[in-house]
Amino acid sequence: MTNLDDGLRYQCAARWSADTAYPEWSCGKNYAPIPGRETRDMGRSDYQALERSTRIVVYGASQAGSWLERQDNVKTIHGDAGRVPLVRELGKNWYVRLPDTECAAGRAFAEPRRAFWTLLRETWDGLLDGTGPFVERIPPGQPPRFGKMFDLEDGVLGRDLSDETIRRETRQRILDIIQEYRAP
Repeated sequence: MTNLDDGLRYQCAARWSADTAYPEWSCGKNYAPIPGRETRDMGRSDYQALERSTRIVVYGASQAGSWLERQDNVKTIHGDAGRVPLVRELGKNWYVRLPDTECAAGRAFAEPRRAFWTLLRETWDGLLDGTGPFVERIPPGQPPRFGKMFDLEDGVLGRDLSDETIRRETRQRILDIIQEYRAP
């Protein structure tokens, strides 16, 4: 799972299983930072991380089906005693695919942004190549990284990102923002 700007958020690698009645993806225990909404929007400071697992089951035909996501999260405190569970939360999200006729507004919004989003994902893929750790921090007084990416996106909207000069310049600006938020 990635953040709003395709950067790191949660991570877990698992294979889809097709040997059950319905296709299923399950990611066992995974360790993740406290979600930004908890600290930023809710002012939470009583825990530091989540021990989480996620399971997704696909029902019906892939073009008209629905998905069930089950979450099992343990909010965890880091202290002198190590990892101490604070609370366990279980979640269930049900997703239903809308008919394509109801998606015109979404497509109209996405289409002019597609070239930027593709370049953004390519840039992240080049950085997150698995050769080493990637640690981030929010510089004091700065907004979350995705806010700066949104501003950059607005600034290049309508520009021809197939032009190699514009593409190279935009990729460098993306890298500059990422580097600003990367811990030394």
